[in-house]
Amino acid sequence: MKKFYLLAVLLGISILAILSVQEAAYADMAPANPDSTTKWETDSNETNFSARSLLRSSVDEPVIADISKWQGTIDWKTASNYLDLVIIRTQDGSSYEDPLHKTYENGAIQYKVPFGVYAYNRSISTTDAKTEAKDFYNRANKNALFYVVDVEEKTSKSGESMRAIINSYVTELRKYTDKKIGVYIAHHLYEDLNIDTSKFDFVWIPRYNNTNTPPKYDYDLWQYTDKGIVKGINTYVDLNRLHPDLTLGFFTDDPNDKGNPNYTEDSLIKANYYTVNPKKVVILKKVYQYENPNCTRDTVKTALTANHIVSVTGVAYSTNGIPRLKLSNGYYITANKDYVLKVIATIDQYYTTVPKKVVIKKGLYEYKSTNFITANRIRGLQKNKIVTISGIAYTASGTPRLKTSSGTYITASKDYVLKVIATIDQYYTTAPKKVKITKGLYEYKSTNFTTANRIRGLQKNKVVTISGIAYTASGTPRLKTSNGTYITASKSYVQKIS
Repeated sequence: MKKFYLLAVLLGISILAILSVQEAAYADMAPANPDSTTKWETDSNETNFSARSLLRSSVDEPVIADISKWQGTIDWKTASNYLDLVIIRTQDGSSYEDPLHKTYENGAIQYKVPFGVYAYNRSISTTDAKTEAKDFYNRANKNALFYVVDVEEKTSKSGESMRAIINSYVTELRKYTDKKIGVYIAHHLYEDLNIDTSKFDFVWIPRYNNTNTPPKYDYDLWQYTDKGIVKGINTYVDLNRLHPDLTLGFFTDDPNDKGNPNYTEDSLIKANYYTVNPKKVVILKKVYQYENPNCTRDTVKTALTANHIVSVTGVAYSTNGIPRLKLSNGYYITANKDYVLKVIATIDQYYTTVPKKVVIKKGLYEYKSTNFITANRIRGLQKNKIVTISGIAYTASGTPRLKTSSGTYITASKDYVLKVIATIDQYYTTAPKKVKITKGLYEYKSTNFTTANRIRGLQKNKVVTISGIAYTASGTPRLKTSNGTYITASKSYVQKIS
């Protein structure tokens, strides 16, 4: 019995030691928002460890974080698995552009995390507010879903009220965008600032405490902690909670989400759905898979992200008559054409994941849009030209197009373009007239460099006349010699001399 008691004591000490180490580790994390010196009604006692570790109040609550340069380097690949929405700081007044906002915006775009942007207000007059608003819009990525004016201080030096200054700010901002504009108002200054919230589409208020007490003023978004923890972000991060009457769709403009003001039951029923099996679809926007066609929260599985191709085995219906697509893995997704698109039957003959670079196999045109009509044609691209690709888009009929780094579109057909190897820059991709062998190598009967196709060895310093370039099936370039044989195009083995 004594041994058992001793073991129990030792076990308890070990657990406390582990928790202490974890507590210390989190205590060493950088703060979420060092710009703010006021703790918005935070209790005098430090938020406890378990509360700090909590990402959300329930499994159904979305994770909404706001970030600025203080979060440093973010692992977006990891963080995107946890973030449902992120709000990125663009500037702290006109004089300071957040140095990481573009990096954050690009990360959110790449990993399909919906995002809005915010600007900390420093305007000292109504005229200054117009300048800040214009700078905010010009600096922020145009893929942002909404804009927020962050008001945490009395900045007026003109004698004008903060109400007048912020009214000037939002009025100017609305000249440039028809997207939602919100206002973030310091809780402890809410009444003194006297912001006209009717000018905004939503109100965001911070209030931190241990009792989960929401702001005492009307709000749409509540910043409830500055010590949130999200995997992929190495500092504490501000986390936010939706008003109970709203859902994420209010901020992401999902027309089928009851949190969106444009939602009606009738619009949902009359939405454009697939009712005949489309066989294969591409995901246009992030969707969740479910265990049954009712698609309830207790049956939700993993999400499918944009550009994912899935096979469909049939159409099923929820108990209230909404069509769903049954996938080959047995799960169900929405059949709404705003979220999924039937792809062409020959989809396997096209690239559907982004190749970083392709070589043109046959002459083709590039276009202004995915609609390949003569009016949208820009220029022709010749065989063997290397093109950098930034993404994939689809036509209304489900044909994939490659979006180039310059914003134009070319075919994704494997008959016309070929994905090249990642190390393509280490090879010649335009044919030199003559090369000198810098290391001993072999010449071959074809681009397939197998022993059976080997002809002879070529010694160092030999000069070879080149007639063209050809590619292997895997996208490796070869130099075609004037006598019809092939040698490597690697710059490590051959040197262009003319």
